[in-house]
Amino acid sequence: MSSLLSFHAADLRAHPSPKHAANLCGWGGAWIADALISFLDWPAFVLAAFVTFWCGWWALCRHWKGMKPLDGQTLAMRLTGAVFLALSLSGIAALAFAHSPWSEFPSGGSFGHFLAAKPARHLPQGGLLTAMLNPWGAFLVLALVLLLSGTLATDL
Repeated sequence: MSSLLSFHAADLRAHPSPKHAANLCGWGGAWIADALISFLDWPAFVLAAFVTFWCGWWALCRHWKGMKPLDGQTLAMRLTGAVFLALSLSGIAALAFAHSPWSEFPSGGSFGHFLAAKPARHLPQGGLLTAMLNPWGAFLVLALVLLLSGTLATDL
């Protein structure tokens, strides 16, 4: 989570050596943050928040008696739900937003762009789902996956 929060776009492009990383987690954190943001865009923060929360819950429930413990199967289900939640948010972001907050990456990251990009000159058919279903159908499928994965990730 801290590597994403301290993401600096120039870390790997301007200073590829490990000595000059502005990221709090050093050069490795800069590499991980760059990979997650270029793949998912802002849904990477959602994924990191869920992973941090559920792994922290799993670790703390062993030390505090009042917390409901998680078994390995429940933890795996929560983390799988979080991954699919971030992936569906990435596709929805590619459909809904024209530009990313980080100008170098497409909105929704490379995965969202591959999955659900709107048709354009450089991609006349659009993303995989938009080519099969059109943008409205792609949105409905991604919204359904978002709701189901949100249920898995949060048990609500």
